[in-house]
Amino acid sequence: MPLWSVFKIHCISLAHELILSYTAIIEDLNRLYPYNLGIYNY
Repeated sequence: MPLWSVFKIHCISLAHELILSYTAIIEDLNRLYPYNLGIYNY
């Protein structure tokens, strides 16, 4: 397996973990602040 493929897979998994933690942080913020500021509307 070439090094570029390993690097690409690592970047994809890293980005996936970042997205998961980001959504978890947004959910925590929405739980702490029940009133929606309009920023996290999706």
